[in-house]
Amino acid sequence: MNEMKTTAVFAAIAALSLGGAWIVRPKAIRSESEITGDLKGQAIFKELEPDTASSLRIVKFNEELAQLSQLELAKDTKNEVWSLPSSDNYPADSAEKVSQAIAPLTELTVLSTVSTDRGAHSMYGVIEPKEDQLDVSTTGVGTLVRVGGPNGDVLASLIIGKAVDGAKDQRYVRVPTEDAVYVVEMKTDAYSTQFDSWIKGEILTVRGMDINYVGLRDYAIVPVDGGFGLARNFDSDLAFNDNKWSLSKFVDHKVEGSPESNQLPEGKVLADTALNDLRNSVQNLKIINVRRKPAGLAQDLKADKSLLANKESTKSLQSQGFFPMDSGDVFAAGGELIVGTKDGIRYLLRFGNAIISSAALEDDKKDKKDDESSSSSRRYLLVTAQLDESKFPVPELKVVPETVEQMLAMEAAEKAKASGVATPVVPAEAAPKTPEPSKEPAAAESSTSAPATEPANPTPTPTTEPATTEPKTTEPAKADAPAGEPAPATPTATETPVEPAKTEPAPAPADAPKELSANDVGSETSVVKLVSTKQEETKPQEEAKVDAPQTTQQPPAEQPKTDAATPAQTTPAQTTPAQQAAPTQTTPATPGQTELAPSRQESKEELEERLQFLQESIKKENKRALDARNDSLKAAKKKVDELNTGFADWYYVVSESVYTKLRVSREQLFKAPEANPARAGAEGPAFPPNFGLPPGN
Repeated sequence: MNEMKTTAVFAAIAALSLGGAWIVRPKAIRSESEITGDLKGQAIFKELEPDTASSLRIVKFNEELAQLSQLELAKDTKNEVWSLPSSDNYPADSAEKVSQAIAPLTELTVLSTVSTDRGAHSMYGVIEPKEDQLDVSTTGVGTLVRVGGPNGDVLASLIIGKAVDGAKDQRYVRVPTEDAVYVVEMKTDAYSTQFDSWIKGEILTVRGMDINYVGLRDYAIVPVDGGFGLARNFDSDLAFNDNKWSLSKFVDHKVEGSPESNQLPEGKVLADTALNDLRNSVQNLKIINVRRKPAGLAQDLKADKSLLANKESTKSLQSQGFFPMDSGDVFAAGGELIVGTKDGIRYLLRFGNAIISSAALEDDKKDKKDDESSSSSRRYLLVTAQLDESKFPVPELKVVPETVEQMLAMEAAEKAKASGVATPVVPAEAAPKTPEPSKEPAAAESSTSAPATEPANPTPTPTTEPATTEPKTTEPAKADAPAGEPAPATPTATETPVEPAKTEPAPAPADAPKELSANDVGSETSVVKLVSTKQEETKPQEEAKVDAPQTTQQPPAEQPKTDAATPAQTTPAQTTPAQQAAPTQTTPATPGQTELAPSRQESKEELEERLQFLQESIKKENKRALDARNDSLKAAKKKVDELNTGFADWYYVVSESVYTKLRVSREQLFKAPEANPARAGAEGPAFPPNFGLPPGN
């Protein structure tokens, strides 16, 4: 009785299993009656919608090794991101690649039906690749492409067979649940089982031309009592600027107490070829495979904590050739390489153990690729991104003047710098001030109230005053003209206005100076007269009567002989700071003299307004410079964080042949200098003197 119950239970289980298998089985696309009909021009997968696909499986059979290679991709329904479950859910490059594999299936149309005989499947290469049904003697196995839906159902399944002879891009295909063999037009490049065909192969996404720094850390991990030790060889930092390598730092750890130096070893130069190969290899550094780190290890690396507290992490690292230290740093069995770019990001590459296994050898035989990724020897790699803050210096900010005097001094310095003429420093008290017209006539009278200082027969000076004008208003024009300069030909602001009908000005001489404004004449008059009065008070009467020498800027006929034209008054050494900072100038500048102020003197209100405008402009310019620097620094920090988030979870596997180009030894870094071509030519055949030159040379 118990045996009957047991049998019934097993029968029920078998029925349920059979029913489940029947439900999830790949459904036939067409019935036998439909297949025997004319299907030319009809779509094979009429109801396939690529957007509903959530999985893709590709299976290939290597007839030489009698082994299957397969790859599976799955889409996360929450974030719509595709990954590779067969490679620890490593993220796929993009959904576009998956779409390029699924979308063509929706467009497959039957060109012709060549067979419905199951026995002919091997001839057309459309046998389904099933591991339990294949052996070394099996031939005619095709490539299986299966598209799954979100509920595990099969949306499309196709076996791609041999190419049709004499027809471009035509293949024999078969639906696994049918015996019919069709001819379709399709390309098969998108259906690869290679891991690197579905990922973003470049690890660093760095162009060789952007690399401007390389750091070599040559050391070895050696076993010691109770653990491992570090045997250092050398550290070297190299810069690449202006298409040339230079040595920034070299420390030889083999020599005890060796100091850091930027000098090349005696009789050696840098080996540019090895360093250029390194730059190119960094650009071409591609992932062959990946392995996920333990969860705790990935978090520790992100947080930069000590790894020794996590035994699982430590064991995982050591098995790949990475050795954590008490400091929290990690040393690698294959040394380290630091690569710096122009955008301020440095990549630390730590190379672990080499991988030489039967699995790697089998992969090479299956792939049959004649490139670096097919190397049977591979190596583990850890990558970390770092920020190089030296690439983001604080900009040099402009000084903001706080007073009008500082503004004028800055402008004078900038003008002198632009003209290339040295300018004396203007003291704050010499800043230009608004002239007071009410004081100018008094100053003019005081300077002309000593007739005893005039010579007996003075040289007549042309004047524009008519005969009816009072002498009081014309005398300032005579006394204002220093030695070597003609008197102004036009009336100044200090002259008394006269009736137009009574004024008949005498014609001005041909070399009369250009007409000046009232402010210009008044300002210059006050300065010159004050100096002249001071000199009259300090010089003896008889010394003032000496005639002044002629100057090159004024014809002799126009040269007045007054006591204001003495040599002591015309030398640059007698010039006061107030005269240097005076905003107006009525005389031509002598060689070496620099004009420090504009031709028109500004009012106090105008100077204050200009100062305020200048302050605001400089502050805005400084802020723009700081903001630009801070924005660049912020963007670089964000990129470093994003890179480390992607790097932290994975051990990468790279080709050993690429690693050998990235690991530059001491012998590869330096070389003997090449023979000087000019020197080598000197040892060749001698030529006669002036060979190849025209006669007379």
